[in-house]
Amino acid sequence: MDARPVEQQVQCRGLNTRISAEGNLITASRVLPPRKIEIPISQIRTVELVVSSIFPPILLSLSGVTFLIGVWWFAGGGSWPVMLHETYRSVSSWAVLAAVLGLTAAGYAWAFAKINITTINNHMGIVIRMVPRRSGERFVNSLRRMMRLIEE
Repeated sequence: MDARPVEQQVQCRGLNTRISAEGNLITASRVLPPRKIEIPISQIRTVELVVSSIFPPILLSLSGVTFLIGVWWFAGGGSWPVMLHETYRSVSSWAVLAAVLGLTAAGYAWAFAKINITTINNHMGIVIRMVPRRSGERFVNSLRRMMRLIEE
């Protein structure tokens, strides 16, 4: 099988790794520890973009807010400003923390993804973490297009 050269270059940057595909070669450069991996595109088995769901963190946030509203309604009498006993203040602070952490995790899941590249012989699999989601989508789609052109 004769591999045709592809005249396209695509790049993507993750947390600790920069990956680029040019011609028939993928180059992954790690910052810490310094390392450079080169893989021919013809040796790639799969390229996938792994995204996380935002629903579990959103459910955590909603349950924290629902709990806060319940405490405000039942223990605080539904009045404003809220005057709670010391026990309820402690529990309410944990509910606020759960709501904030849930929203933060949902924002992270919405903004970032992970790219997994598996080779045919599984000796040089690459995982690029914390890739901006849109950039990762463009990179994976371009790389799949390059793989199809090489196969033809």
